[in-house]
Amino acid sequence: MQNPLTQARLRFAALIPFLCLIACSSSAEPPDDASEGDSPIAFTNVRVITMNPAQDILEDQTVIVVGDRISAVVSSSLVDLHPDTEVIDGSGRTLLPGLADMHVHISSSDLPSYVEYGVTSVRNCWGWEGLPDIMEKAEKSEIVSPTIHSLSPGVDGTPPSWPQTQLISDPSEAPALVNRLADEGWLGLKMYQNLRLDTYNAVVDAAKARGIPFSGHVPHRVGIDRVLEAGQICIEHLSGYEVAVTTRGGQGYPAWISIDSSKIPGLVEKTVAAGIWNCPTSAIFLRLSQNLSPTDREAMANNRRAFIKALYDAGAGLLIGTDSGIDVVAPGVSLLTELRDFESAGISRAEVLRIAILDAAKFLGQESEVGQIVEGMRADLVLLDGDPLESFDVLEDPVGTMVRGRWIPD
Repeated sequence: MQNPLTQARLRFAALIPFLCLIACSSSAEPPDDASEGDSPIAFTNVRVITMNPAQDILEDQTVIVVGDRISAVVSSSLVDLHPDTEVIDGSGRTLLPGLADMHVHISSSDLPSYVEYGVTSVRNCWGWEGLPDIMEKAEKSEIVSPTIHSLSPGVDGTPPSWPQTQLISDPSEAPALVNRLADEGWLGLKMYQNLRLDTYNAVVDAAKARGIPFSGHVPHRVGIDRVLEAGQICIEHLSGYEVAVTTRGGQGYPAWISIDSSKIPGLVEKTVAAGIWNCPTSAIFLRLSQNLSPTDREAMANNRRAFIKALYDAGAGLLIGTDSGIDVVAPGVSLLTELRDFESAGISRAEVLRIAILDAAKFLGQESEVGQIVEGMRADLVLLDGDPLESFDVLEDPVGTMVRGRWIPD
């Protein structure tokens, strides 16, 4: 029986030629009841979690949106709305900035599912030919989609694991490869797991010379210590750490079953000193580890949670992402699994939401654009029947999501 990831790679490879075509299909077109943003929209009498540290929670507010911007956040008792304003009743409800899934693999057919669950920004972790066209359609609100920020196609050694892998076997090829990917306009380089140490170092040097950041896996032949030294801005899946702490050998999620926890503080200290972020992607490991015994699966999950909590306590940057899009975990809804796993690690719901919203915006360099409900910010919002600070269950069925000022009711 094939490993689920192997099956996913084969399916993804088969889909690549059709992904651009799907972007134009009706499944991604704005629904008939989506607001076009021509008239002002007002969320009235609503509780607002602003994510603004100076004024975090506001009661009985009216939030007015004009175009794709928040034009006012004001007490409902002081508002006299224009007759043309579209009113959305927020009584008993909570308005939250849109969520970010910071590790996805985009398929255009999945895009509405992210929006359905309040995800208004995604970080795509493997670019592909044709994706920039879809990103532009999303930016122009021609399709129902979160805003897409994308890393390059993966830079890797042999054997290639995914379609459109950017193979490099000779370190001298690194400058040309890096310059080409930078010219294509990707958010950063995606480093993958089969790079040799010499090619990894060459790509790092070329990326620093070009001024393009690099994120990704800890390659098996490179190791966590070198990646921490190299300045890789984000490590995906907590990869590499498990090799350093495991007491049973191996790599990947089974290595987390038994660890030497005394090694965690040193690794965390090095991570903080290097200023490196981590995107643990717990959701996919909880799914893949269903082949383990209940005892081993619980040990794996708890050891990963302990590492996440240690990173959080030390002030290391954390991102919330799911690795959705490769037919293992579902797009959109799997973000709830990730939020709940961070909570299970001992991080408060308020802090988990901050990581999923404000810290994501900071990492993307978008903190002046999204992540707070304040005047002038882009109107990426999610309206909830209840309070996510009391339970993440309210995120299972949002009233609706606003993306770039377009209201899309559930």
